[in-house]
Amino acid sequence: MNKENNFNLIRLFAAIQVMFFHTVGHLNIEIGYLKYFNSYKGVIIFFTISGYLIYLSLERNKYNINQYVINRLIRIFPALWFSTLISLILLFFSGYLKWRELFNFKILLYWFGQLSIFQFWTPNILSEYGVGTPNGSLWTITVEIQFYFTLLLLFLFVKKQRFINLLFVISILLNILIYKNFAKETISAKLFFVTMIPYFYNFMIGAYFAKYKKYLMKLIENKVIYWFIIYNLYVYGLKIYPTYYPDFFSLISNFLLGILVLSFAFSYKKISYILIKDVDISYGLYLYHMLFLNFIIFNSKGELLNNKKIFFYVIITVLVAFFSYKYIEKPALNYFKNKRG
Repeated sequence: MNKENNFNLIRLFAAIQVMFFHTVGHLNIEIGYLKYFNSYKGVIIFFTISGYLIYLSLERNKYNINQYVINRLIRIFPALWFSTLISLILLFFSGYLKWRELFNFKILLYWFGQLSIFQFWTPNILSEYGVGTPNGSLWTITVEIQFYFTLLLLFLFVKKQRFINLLFVISILLNILIYKNFAKETISAKLFFVTMIPYFYNFMIGAYFAKYKKYLMKLIENKVIYWFIIYNLYVYGLKIYPTYYPDFFSLISNFLLGILVLSFAFSYKKISYILIKDVDISYGLYLYHMLFLNFIIFNSKGELLNNKKIFFYVIITVLVAFFSYKYIEKPALNYFKNKRG
């Protein structure tokens, strides 16, 4: 399948985009015209292609739901647990946590959250480390898992397209009508924005293209140049940029970005395989980059980081991501694939 689409390359681009803008943002690095790539938001890309691929996975395993669940859990948790172990090691190695603090109740809750589905929560005891949370990127894991199992429940118990369409519309309306009126720093608002609800429409863009691919593929296959032009004319012509919590007009930017990404997946379909073969370190880059970025920020003691330290941080992140892919993610997936076979 990887030879027939560009999903691996798209995931890699999205992970690099997230890593790049986290890095320059937290280190206050001026990037000039490279700001252009901030309009290709990695999280929106991840959610869109997740919707497409997860829907197809559910369709393939509709008579074997256990396999669907296993596939999803194995894709997420082995590498996630490894990243939690690295986070623990770095916190102690940096000197931020002492051994006696390992048994602090809030720290124990934090590790439980990191290992389960509550990755968005960080106790105050860790707020002085790095940028304030050891691995703030992981809030998206919570959202992804919600979508995996919400789609499964809808598939098993509802089976009415009208209900799914209604949730899609509600998600859009909540973004347009509610977000701008939210007091962003309240606990209720913070919890709301780590639910699947504000992003459901984003996943469903991909899911609809998977469900109706027989009809919709005609709009995107081998048409990436057209969608690229349309997207940039709208976003930069009108200066309406994609965002995680859009109003009506930026919602259109998000839709166009999703369609552009799916179009690239099915245009020039062998580019991904030619460039990176079947290697997929995107999840690793996403998981591990904030761990090492936080470590070097904390150990810099407020001093500006030189290029050598930044280069080291990038290289170690890539190496650990590759190690994770080769020795954790791929073996885990192959083990359950062979066991099934």
